[in-house]
Amino acid sequence: LESDYICIFDDDTLPGRKWFENCLRFIDAEKAMLGTIGLRYITLDNGHVETEKPRMGWEGKNETIEFVDLVGHSWFFKRKWARYFWEEEPLSRSFGEDIHFCAMLQRHGIRTACPPHPQSDPSLWGSLKPERGIDKVAISSRDRAKEYLDVVEHEIARGFKPMRMKA
Repeated sequence: LESDYICIFDDDTLPGRKWFENCLRFIDAEKAMLGTIGLRYITLDNGHVETEKPRMGWEGKNETIEFVDLVGHSWFFKRKWARYFWEEEPLSRSFGEDIHFCAMLQRHGIRTACPPHPQSDPSLWGSLKPERGIDKVAISSRDRAKEYLDVVEHEIARGFKPMRMKA
């Protein structure tokens, strides 16, 4: 059985029972890949990437849909959008796939967003046991900051336009 939609989860992500329903409410109307946690880039200063805090999703507990530059922990997207990932080779095949996919979708007019994660209803959340990745391949790992910066700069050089990045 094939679906028009795909959802990919990180191995440490356990969604609420209404996560798929939450995503289905927004994916077509907003033409957006949806995720569990979302970042908005602010600057690339002093050799690191600065993002808006709190992040959207389970951390920020946004009451409405929030458009972001990057989603992680899960991706909910249309099956037909998967082909865009490989239109261009990512900088790395082991790191930054979320940044690459969001950048490639943006080129095709597809936005990136976190659907509502209201404090009052965790059943809608994309992850019930929220935490940052802690293993050595996690993008949030401190020893990966240079690689993270490299991937973000690579995608910006190829046309990715963060929503709120200062010039």
